[in-house]
Amino acid sequence: MSWQRWLVMAQESEVAAGLLAGNGIFRPAASRYYYAAFQAATAMLHYQGKLAPPIIEGIRWEHWGHDKTPKMISDNLKEIIPSQVKRRDLRGKLELLYRMRLFADYATQEVITKKQLDLLKRNARFIVKVALQTTGGLENKR
Repeated sequence: MSWQRWLVMAQESEVAAGLLAGNGIFRPAASRYYYAAFQAATAMLHYQGKLAPPIIEGIRWEHWGHDKTPKMISDNLKEIIPSQVKRRDLRGKLELLYRMRLFADYATQEVITKKQLDLLKRNARFIVKVALQTTGGLENKR
């Protein structure tokens, strides 16, 4: 799968999250905001083109593990995101989104608040925006 397809999926997940949130459906919205950010991060890793996703049981995956991707951003995107501070910021935002996705999907007794969801939305939008800027967006035919 190309980096462009991952970027399209990121944008679609962000739109879906907004629709869910707008209808008061916060748990799935939190999960979709995480996936928007994860897909944008995956797009950047594919765009850089230096790392191949893992082969598991003879099948080449199209992404890296959810728990490994945040560190991969800070460690492997130096050429396209020179600022270490920005890479660390991206990593921290993606780690928070991942934790909240797990919380939303599995902590059934807890509530996702609008305030929490707004933070997830801002973080996901930031990561998607950085991915669009870094790759040159979908118009880039690279």
